[in-house]
Amino acid sequence: MKYLFFRVDSSYTIASGHLVRCQRLANIFSNKYKVIFLINKFEGNFNFLLKNFNKVYLDYKNERFINSKNDCKKTIEILKKYNGKKILIVDHYSLNYTWQKKVRKYVDRLVCINDYLKKNYFDYLINETYYPKKISQICLKKKTKILSGPRYAMIDNLKNKKSTKNGIFVFFGSVDEKNITFRLIQILKKITNKKIYIVIGKKNKNKHKILNIKEKRFIKIYKYVNLNFYLSKSDTAIIAGGSIIWEALFNKVRTIVISTAKNQYSNVKNLEKDKLVETLSLNKLNENVIKKLIFKKNNKITKNIVDGYGIKRIYNELINVI
Repeated sequence: MKYLFFRVDSSYTIASGHLVRCQRLANIFSNKYKVIFLINKFEGNFNFLLKNFNKVYLDYKNERFINSKNDCKKTIEILKKYNGKKILIVDHYSLNYTWQKKVRKYVDRLVCINDYLKKNYFDYLINETYYPKKISQICLKKKTKILSGPRYAMIDNLKNKKSTKNGIFVFFGSVDEKNITFRLIQILKKITNKKIYIVIGKKNKNKHKILNIKEKRFIKIYKYVNLNFYLSKSDTAIIAGGSIIWEALFNKVRTIVISTAKNQYSNVKNLEKDKLVETLSLNKLNENVIKKLIFKKNNKITKNIVDGYGIKRIYNELINVI
């Protein structure tokens, strides 16, 4: 028996991105491996995204403040129960180098998905982040193979080819702690008659205000769906700086980014430098600035850095290693 384990953060502040990309990987690997997710069951999780997969719960009250040492012990205990070849894919920022080195002894291959540049001990390191020049990771395990750049972006590559692009796509993550979505909608109401496709995160505190907007041109998306369907109907995306960027660039949508987390800044800065996205500071979120950005001319994307085959490339790299 061949097993593919995922140790992934399912906390509501992060999980929508982590779980979605791991779910996509799990889908393609499930025909060759038995897939098992090692996750938690605390309040506010996103485990509903994994309804089609086997799950083993580690039982933390809040995954944002886990102890890496205790997590290591729990993970090893679970892995030891399964006889066969094992790959473990880790998508979790809180599990440190010591965790990695100890857990590595109990699997055939250890794979990390991480966009932070820090020391690690993995066989494979997947980093979607865009760097114009070749980068080096701090890999303390010899012969670590690095899969870096948007060529490995873990997105769905389904497009709605017949769509007319004439809408604005808005998405600021599962929580949107800074209430950007609602603030932006109030501005867009005044300056454009286009259709607005609004993705409302499950933990957005202002979701009821957004859902109560009565205008038909405001399309509210509050269930987990393939976002490419709505991006393919849009000519502009105003989004946070997470992995949704790759979906927007894949659909060749003009992309305006408001970074909402520190780990997004360097990626967004490099994309802006190569004129692949435009950026907007949160303190400049006002009607005049948005109006200038929306109606700016000569804003077509000419460079294609996301072709939609990232998941397949990762699959091809890993499928024959055990």
